[in-house]
Amino acid sequence: MSATDWYDFNGWCGHQHVPDNTHWDPGQIDIQYLLTHGVRDTIYKISIHTGSVVQGGTSASVSIALAGEWDYTQKFTIATPHSGSFDRGKVGVVIVSTDKFLGSLRRIIVGHDNSGLLPGWYIDKVVVTKQEGNHRFE
Repeated sequence: MSATDWYDFNGWCGHQHVPDNTHWDPGQIDIQYLLTHGVRDTIYKISIHTGSVVQGGTSASVSIALAGEWDYTQKFTIATPHSGSFDRGKVGVVIVSTDKFLGSLRRIIVGHDNSGLLPGWYIDKVVVTKQEGNHRFE
């Protein structure tokens, strides 16, 4: 693709189409899939298992972000203080959606704002399930 074509182009193209591209091309994005299906919101079900230890729950506001091989989400606030979602021994379930193409999940970033009387937290397990294809990440 020439520089003129590049500046006039509006749509999907691959990394290899960038004019004067001399650096590494990942080449693993399925361009044909994107052209056929486009990028739609991807929906994830996130289950956070709080451990059963004494004072294992949290009174803090909880947030989560997902990082994939291609991109990452913004931080989602998934619980506010006193919601009870992350009390000792409970499983908090939340549904989040992103319009970003993450690729395969690589990392889950879970945090809290240290608010409330007992902000400490014992997370036993986090399970993320991608709605389309039912892919699980633990």
